[in-house]
Amino acid sequence: MAREYDHQVAIVEYMKVRGLTYHHSPLGGKDKGHISRSKAMGAVSGFPDLVVFNAILACPTCGLGPQGSSCPHDSESWLVEWVGLAIELKRPSLRPKNPAQRELVAAVKTTQLAWLGHLRLCGWRAEICYGAGEAIELLRTCYGTKPNSIALAGLSLKRRQQKPASKILARLGQTQPP
Repeated sequence: MAREYDHQVAIVEYMKVRGLTYHHSPLGGKDKGHISRSKAMGAVSGFPDLVVFNAILACPTCGLGPQGSSCPHDSESWLVEWVGLAIELKRPSLRPKNPAQRELVAAVKTTQLAWLGHLRLCGWRAEICYGAGEAIELLRTCYGTKPNSIALAGLSLKRRQQKPASKILARLGQTQPP
């Protein structure tokens, strides 16, 4: 069974290929010295595993976002729907059987829920994802399937095509998201 680490690495590889601007604040682990130094430098318990600093846009006329390829309107007039995206990642084996209980399972800590709620109040889309497949599908929904050409200007075409989502997910034993 893949660890949360393996899923997060797969998500980061996908975000690199897509040219998204992201960050992970490491706080986990068992080394008490590392944890206390991290907290002294500003790390706080419950902060989401990944934050994406690209705004999530939507067409003001039809409401379609990047996935809405049928939107006939000029994308330059699109509005910011969310400031960015925060992902709290959990292993797929922890996914609740009832989708209505996504945020009520024991694996989700109170501090994590508090951060997700606070970020939502600040204009962020903040979600719990169970596995790389779910997170990559969320990224596709928010940012579309085409690479961010501005962010990828410095990368070679060979690098961009190196790891499509299907190869990243296959490594974790998952299938391509729809």
